[in-house]
Order: sequence, then C-alpha cells, then structure tokens
Amino acid sequence: MEYGKHLLLEVITKDGKDLASVAKMKKFFNLIIKKVKFTVVFKPIFYKFKPRKKGEISGITGMCVVSESHISIHTWPECNYFAFDIFSCSEFDENKVIDIISDLFDVKEIYSQIVERGLKINFKSRTKKSA
Repeated sequence: MEYGKHLLLEVITKDGKDLASVAKMKKFFNLIIKKVKFTVVFKPIFYKFKPRKKGEISGITGMCVVSESHISIHTWPECNYFAFDIFSCSEFDENKVIDIISDLFDVKEIYSQIVERGLKINFKSRTKKSA
C-alpha cells in the first residue's frame, strides 16, 4: 500500500436486531479502533433513523474520524444488512476487521473489496517540490 487502503465490507446477518442498537455500534467501533490501533480525532458519532412504520426497527449511520482517515457504517436492520468502510493511509489487517465482525455479529455472509487510493497522483514528487 503506497497511499491508502479503502476496505469496503457488505455484511448480511442472520438477525437484524443488533443492527438497530447504537450501544452495539459503539462497542463495535471501539473494538475496531483498539484492535486496529487507530488514533481517534473525533469520537464516534451515530445517527439513529426514525422507523418508517410503527413497531419497525430502524437503521443507524455511524462515523469516526481517525488520524489515519475514517471508519463508517450504515445499517439496514430490516434487511439484516450493513455496509462498513475503513479508509486508512496506514497499513491495517483487513482479516482482523473481518474476524471482529464475525465474533460480534451473527454473520451469514461477508463480501469484501479493497480499493487502493491515491493511484492517480504521485504524492512523493509533490512533497519534494513543496519542501
């Protein structure tokens, strides 16, 4: 990894109940931050959506700014689904992240993709010019 790695995960769970819990999301983010050794710039913040229908569970959007970049989550508990991203300019072990998710949630399927960021720009030559 030269400039940055963006891990994109799509997770299908067996039960969406945990995906409607802000407490569960806080625990999840804190585990990721600790195990991946990120440095928090702005503490995790979560927004809980209002249910569309009475008695229905609703999703959460969460974000944490870390010095390495960011962590984000978007949940759809009614579909037993969440999308989770980590973008980092520091190397991290994506398998450790997947293990945390597998341990914390009742996972049915996980789909992952890694996108290398900054490939279109040569940061090294740009920093030499400005120095």
